[in-house]
Amino acid sequence: MEAFRNALLHCGLIDLGYRGNIFTWQNGRPGDAFVQERLDRACATLDWRERFPHVVVNHLQVSYSDHDPIFIIINGSAGNTRRKKIPKRFEEKWAIHPECEAIIQEVWSREPPRGSPMFRLFSKIRDCRMALVAWSQNMGSTGTRIEEKKQQLQTLTAQNDPANLELIQKVRDDINTLLYQEELAWRQCSRSIWLPASNKNTKFFHQRASQCCRKNNIDGLLDEGGRWCTSDAEI
Repeated sequence: MEAFRNALLHCGLIDLGYRGNIFTWQNGRPGDAFVQERLDRACATLDWRERFPHVVVNHLQVSYSDHDPIFIIINGSAGNTRRKKIPKRFEEKWAIHPECEAIIQEVWSREPPRGSPMFRLFSKIRDCRMALVAWSQNMGSTGTRIEEKKQQLQTLTAQNDPANLELIQKVRDDINTLLYQEELAWRQCSRSIWLPASNKNTKFFHQRASQCCRKNNIDGLLDEGGRWCTSDAEI
């Protein structure tokens, strides 16, 4: 199975997931000899996945084969679109910002509340997290800042003024730093910590994060009467 995963990675393919029974094949033997596996699956490239973001793969049930057919709906339902409250955690991209260390040092130097050593430690960690979250909210969207810097670079370059060379280089450095921060954010969100950043893998990390989001999404639930419920009120 590890070789199969490596082959998918080498070919740039990702598993599209599924709805239905987890297994697609069974050997039909009785007792301890009975075996079930997910042998059949749908895979696609990142470009194809971006072109068809709402694709749905269904595992069907049939009586004429030991392999269950796969039915792919290209423009399937987007699923439950309810926004859930995501807890604020430390973001890896903060660590490369020059102000991050100063905020941590300032908060850590404060006198903690009275209590056990463990309570005082947790209080410091909590205060650091709250301070960093508040600080990050004033930074704005990384994507918006990248576009603003690109516009600034375009304006400076169009002037064709040698006096702007130093400023142009600074803007370029700022853009590269923001791109690296964005890549770190998507890398952390995708949980692909095994793949190093700084290789312009933002698109791959974005797809991995989207795939994790789809796996964690609940499209519906069965109620006590066996009825499939999909609306927010019913769930």
